[in-house]
Amino acid sequence: MFYLFSRSILFEETKFTWSMLLHIAPVLLMFIPNMAVSISILFCIGTGYSLWLTQVIYNLRGTRTRSAFELFFLCLFTVMAICVLILGFSLPYMDAGYFYYSYALGIGLALILVVGTLLSFPHLLTDLAEAAKLGYTASTLKAVDVLEKKRRLNDLMERDKIFQDEELSLATLAEVVQLSSHQLSELINSEFKMSFSRYVREYRVREGQRLLKDEPTASILSISMQVGFRSQSNFYAAFKEITGVSPGSYRNS
Repeated sequence: MFYLFSRSILFEETKFTWSMLLHIAPVLLMFIPNMAVSISILFCIGTGYSLWLTQVIYNLRGTRTRSAFELFFLCLFTVMAICVLILGFSLPYMDAGYFYYSYALGIGLALILVVGTLLSFPHLLTDLAEAAKLGYTASTLKAVDVLEKKRRLNDLMERDKIFQDEELSLATLAEVVQLSSHQLSELINSEFKMSFSRYVREYRVREGQRLLKDEPTASILSISMQVGFRSQSNFYAAFKEITGVSPGSYRNS
């Protein structure tokens, strides 16, 4: 289920095939009488899936500015999986109670790691899915004047400040730049090493930084709306993600 869930996020256009049901085959290990054997095999399979996910993210490192952070998170997750694997092989030599306490602790720590990361970086899955979508398909920019489109994009963002439109989407911006959505997404990923959503967030946060300094009496809510965020909470999350501090702390400093 971990594999199918991860694949559905990273490769959302992947169609279901009956061969995917083979990933449910480890359920059959429940019928092996010797628990030490079945658990050890299950943990080997689980570790293999963790290594698969790490490899997928590693292959996307060329299209991501935050790939180092993501790889650190996944490596930490994989290390935990390997520790659980070692625990599985230790089952015949340790008390069953200690085994289940340790296993439950490992699962709990993994859950805390995943949830904590997604709370801190709520756009992480979306950004990874967009990078994976582009990283594993053929380029669509072969007949495109990349420099001209990049110049046009910079004018729209820096001079016209089109990012202030809270309704701005990949499709609407692509129409203005006269590219398809997929072409614009690939352009931003290849030239700026980030996803479309991250690209827009960075412009909005940069403008927010300027307004926090230049308009000290303006509320954070009004600034968040002015730069294109739908709510103050979205502005706060993006600001903290990109700058490492909250809007209030940034203004005070």
